[in-house]
Parts: sequence; structure tokens; C-alpha cells
Amino acid sequence: MILGLLIVIAILALSIGGVRRFSTRSSTDANRTVTVRRFFEYGLLFAMLVVSAVGLSGLVTRLFSLGQDVVSDPVTLARDVSFSVVGIPVLAALTQWTRRQFDRDFSEAHSLAFGLFLTVASTTTLAMSMVALYDVLTWSTGITSDWRAPTARLIVWGVAWLEISMTRSIYAHTDQQQAVNLTGSLVGLGATVAGFVAVIGSLIQLALGLSADALISPGTDPVLRGVITVAIGIPVWYFHWTRGARDSQRNTMWLSYVLLAGVGGSVVTAIVSASSVLYQTLVWFLGTPASPDAHVHFGSAPINGAYAVVGLATWWYHQSVLREGRRGIRTEVTRIFEYLMSGISLIALASGIGILVVALIESATGTSVISNGDATNTLLLSLTLLVVGTPAWWMFWSRIQSMVITNPEIEVSSPSRRSYLYLLFGVGGIAAIVSLISGIFLLFSDIFQNQLSSDTFQVMRFAIGVLVTTGTVAAYHFAVYRSERHFVLVPQTPHSIILVGPKDSELVREIVEKTGSRVQVWVADDAEHRVWSHSEVMALLAHESGRDLLILMNGNGLEAVPMVHV
Repeated sequence: MILGLLIVIAILALSIGGVRRFSTRSSTDANRTVTVRRFFEYGLLFAMLVVSAVGLSGLVTRLFSLGQDVVSDPVTLARDVSFSVVGIPVLAALTQWTRRQFDRDFSEAHSLAFGLFLTVASTTTLAMSMVALYDVLTWSTGITSDWRAPTARLIVWGVAWLEISMTRSIYAHTDQQQAVNLTGSLVGLGATVAGFVAVIGSLIQLALGLSADALISPGTDPVLRGVITVAIGIPVWYFHWTRGARDSQRNTMWLSYVLLAGVGGSVVTAIVSASSVLYQTLVWFLGTPASPDAHVHFGSAPINGAYAVVGLATWWYHQSVLREGRRGIRTEVTRIFEYLMSGISLIALASGIGILVVALIESATGTSVISNGDATNTLLLSLTLLVVGTPAWWMFWSRIQSMVITNPEIEVSSPSRRSYLYLLFGVGGIAAIVSLISGIFLLFSDIFQNQLSSDTFQVMRFAIGVLVTTGTVAAYHFAVYRSERHFVLVPQTPHSIILVGPKDSELVREIVEKTGSRVQVWVADDAEHRVWSHSEVMALLAHESGRDLLILMNGNGLEAVPMVHV
């Protein structure tokens, strides 16, 4: 094992050395090879961090077991010793070398490779520390009986996380700090959601008499485990999100977290979970349950109900954060949020329509393979998705359409709306064509084999359901697109833009790329602690297209002042 590790280390070291010698050939080649060298270097650094932590955790566990009657595994002991003997010295040497590089050239610390290392290493050590702390707390509350291994892992991985955090505070720039905080926020949010779901779901089980466990039952109690998980997740989320990423620049990384994880993920979780609970309830009263025992049939309903509640709460929080500070200005971020919600709801609605078609065909042919029941269960599944998806889709889509009626030129020309319509009638059209081909194939296959009967339509039911659903969605959104084409404007861009506020090179680059305008930045005296909102600036440019602008950041928000040449 040690020999294998030494061989890997030697190969990586030789590769790094070869890259550095080769980097003198040309400036372009130098940039490329420096990038390769950095990825090798920080990849090796991360690998040695993990190897050292695993080996040292095992040795500390054995240190805690001294004098105890504990059976020792020779193979595991050999692994821990080899990992420690090789990993720790190499990790120390690489760390020292890396810091010397930073002292010689601070741009090394701002490289993409080091940023990825910080993000991955911080997230890994944080997650491992949280798991270890969870195991320690379950031992302290009497749920589990072993404290040695969790305590050893908590010490080793916790120290590693603290070391990474100190390094980040010294060397990382704003974007790297933001990336680490966002991934940490995601880890903390996931733990918090899982904990609340366990607590709420278990309490619902107890309230409905669906669980025979006592409220506090060592070794089996999910309520206490959920409380422990929440107690770990909330501080992590608060540290990384509330004190870190929330008030950082609302760039692509920030929006990806809020829109995809906070908003989109929460809505999907809530819709799926609520649909599951509603479906189980409808089947119990109107359909054919898989089991006559309510404890069996509704076994997953409390957890799904908890997921629906927590998902809605998470969605409400993140959408409120997304809308903060907008002061009535409708930005592209607002549109992205609304189209995302509309699209997710539309998926549920379309699925309900497709399953309704399948249920009707099953009813006509007298066959069913869905939901372990008859066609009634399939019909109830369709009804569930329609009840959940239709109101949500109509709420967001009607708001979007009302904004189009109020301000058609700007709304119709927005990239979010064009992308949304292209995606739906494009992907929907492709899916409809594929399902049409599949259905015709099944039809003619039975015709040519003289097997045409009601069973043919039963086999074709899914293809027909997909064809009807996707065809309808594609046709509707294509009609919307066709009706709005005359509103689509060729954007007129201002010739010159002056930004008065903090310096933001990324904003300047974004304006130049999207408008082709000349941009100047005048740094205000009081701009040190302020941050430009990229989406609001771009929204102002869209409203004042074709004019030279002076954009001011003042106490009331942003102000666009047209400039007139005299």
C-alpha cells in the first residue's frame, strides 16, 4: 500500500516538475502549463489531506481505546499507519511549498485551481465534521454506544476544517470566499431540512398513531435524531449564509444557489411530497389501496407531509431573499424566478394530463399496470397532479402574462421569456415527434402481424399520453411565440455609460459584452462598503436603451441620468 502511494506521489511530482520546465517555451504554453501544474498541485494537496485525516482518525481512535478490551483489526491498523506515515509529511511539505508560492506571487492564491481546492476541501472537511459531531451527540444522548471513533473523527476533521478556514481568510479573494460560503450554505441547508423533516414527520406519526415508538426511545427515536441534525445544520447554515453569502454580490454563483437549490429544489420537493400525500389519501377513500392496513398504506405520508411543509417554508424564505431590495423594479432575475416556478408547475400539470389520457385508455381497454391497482388509481394519480400543478402554474403564468400586457415591448423581448418559450415548444415538439413515431411503430407492428386489437391501444397508451401532453404544450407556447413576434425589438444600446459608485470590473465586462457600449467608472468617496446589483443595472439599461447614461448609486437605490451632448 505504501509503495503504491509513493508511486502515485512520484508520478504527480514528476508531472508537476515536467510541466514547470516545459512552461518556458512560449507565453501561451506557459499559461496552459501553469494551469495544469496548479490542478495537479492542488489535487495532490487535497488527496493528501483526505489520506492524512483518514489515517490519523484511525490512530486517534486506537489511542482512545488504550487499556480497553477492544478487538484490533490488523489490516485497518496497517492502513491507518501507512496513510499517516506517508500522508502527513507530504501534506506538510505541500502546504509549506504552497504558502511560499503565495508569498512570492499572490496571484497564485487567486487562481481557479486554488479556488476549487478551497471549495472542495472546505466542503469535505465541514461535512465530515458534521457527521462526526452527529455521531458524538447521538452517543451523548444514549442513542448509540460508541464514542471513540466519532470523537477522533470530530477532532481530526474539525481541525482540518479550521485550518482550511484560516487559510481561506488569509489568501482567498471575494469570489473564492463566496464559493466556499455558498457550498457551506448548501450543506447546512440540507442538514437543517433533513432534521426538520425527521422531527415534523415523526411527530405527525405519533399524533396520528402511525408509530408505536415512544417519543424518547434510545436507539430508535427519529425525533431526537432530527433535533440533533437541526442543532448541527442551523449553525452551519447561519455561519455560511447569513453571515457570509447572503449579502455578497448577486452574481451567477449566488443566483444559482438561490434559484436552483433554494427556490427550484424547494418547490419540486413540496410538489412531489404534497402530491404523494394527496394521492395516498384519495386512493384510500376512493381507489384500491395496496394494503387494507392504514399503518402500511399511510406509512410514508407523515414524512412526505413534512417534506411538503419544510419545502414550502424553504421556498418562501429564498424567494423573499430574491425579492429583497428591488424597490418595485422588475429585473431579469425576477423574470427568471417566475418562469422557473411556471415551468416546474407546468411539469406537474402536464404529467397529470398525460396520466389522465393513460387512465382513459386503461378504462376503455380494461387493463392497468400503474399504481398496483385498477384504472381508478391511475385516474386519481392524474387528479392529484392536476390539483397540485394547475393552481401553481396559473398563479405564476397569469402574473407573467399580465406583465406582458402592461409592458409588452420589454417583457416580450426579455431573454428569459424567449428562452422559456423556445425550450417549451422546442423540447415539447421533439418529444411529441418521438412519441408519435413510437405510437405509429406499435400500431403498424400489430397490424402487420395481424394482432390489431384493444391490447394494441393498451400498449400504445403511454406514447399517446406523451403525444397529447407534449403536443398541447408545444402548440400552445408556439402560438404565444407567434403572437408576440412583432413586439420583439432589436435592442438599442447606449453609446456611453458612466457608473458612479464602487469599482466592479465584472459589471463593466458584463455591460460591454451585452451592450457594446463604452463604460467609465467614477469611484465615489463613500462607495467602499457598497456593491453594485448587476441585475438592477442591466434593468435600468434596458429601460433607457439608446441613450448615454450616468448611473448613480445613492441612498435610495440606483438612478439613471440621461446625458445630453452640447
